[in-house]
Amino acid sequence: MPLPEIPSLREPRAYLLITANRLMIKLNRRHKVEEETLLSMSALIADQSCRDVAHVAAIRQLLERTLLMLIEELDERSRQAFMMARVDGMTYAEIAQVMHVSESRVKQYLVKALAYCHQRFYRIKADLHA
Repeated sequence: MPLPEIPSLREPRAYLLITANRLMIKLNRRHKVEEETLLSMSALIADQSCRDVAHVAAIRQLLERTLLMLIEELDERSRQAFMMARVDGMTYAEIAQVMHVSESRVKQYLVKALAYCHQRFYRIKADLHA
């Protein structure tokens, strides 16, 4: 069975330019969503006078959304370990068994995930105040 022919690009530079442009647009949109989410979260948290159930639920929902955005940026192994530990409530030993790695490697994945989320959150926060 012969391999299918791969079409050649007539204008490879134009293709790269369009691809880079679309990636920049996507990145810009993502930053806007992050900024809006953090602004909403800070507004809800700043409103200390309202402590009803709906207010607390809104804060939790925004925190969850922010955390999910940050987790999406992690590499697969760190994300997997983080979700197993924080969402599924698994122990390091259980995670190590599922991922076929040592417990110390699981700890490294989790440290990497938490450090990244912490660093990213404070970078976004600094950008908002700049």
